[in-house]
Amino acid sequence: MEGTLREMERVDGTLSDTVQMNRVLLDVARGEARAYGAHTAARAVMLVGSTAIGATDAYSDLDLVAYYDAAPSDQQLDAARVAIGAEAYTRPGPHVENYQLAGIECQVGHFLSAEFERRLATVLEGADPESSVHTELMGLVTGVPLHGSDLIAGWQKRARAFLERLRVTMTEHYLSRIYPL
Repeated sequence: MEGTLREMERVDGTLSDTVQMNRVLLDVARGEARAYGAHTAARAVMLVGSTAIGATDAYSDLDLVAYYDAAPSDQQLDAARVAIGAEAYTRPGPHVENYQLAGIECQVGHFLSAEFERRLATVLEGADPESSVHTELMGLVTGVPLHGSDLIAGWQKRARAFLERLRVTMTEHYLSRIYPL
């Protein structure tokens, strides 16, 4: 990608259109997913956030989640970042990395598939209305599989089947606090 996304936006006004911006960001995310798949043995990579739901603007970032059977080494992660041309790399947490790519802020979370399935089960099997996993669940439901779509599609199917039961449980839980049943 020549120049940064922000520079291209100034040169070509059509990039300010949400659909065009989303296409550009989605193409960048696909490149990232290919690099992580090739260099880290990721089982799956999913795009979440505003780009996944098509609500981008000139200030949108990219949020990806990569899932593994075994944690990738630092050398594997370095190789993926080199392959995509990542700049200004930081690691604010043990499972998260941030970097710039063509002027786009990118955040990638790295998780073990087994751990994600265990966390997902706390909600899907228990219908816990106060679980912090609900954010992960919504990211899963609205996420776009970029690599390993079979694994993500299986999780999404389970999550979507659960949503109606969760809506009822949460409604009953929170309404009972406002209006005791």
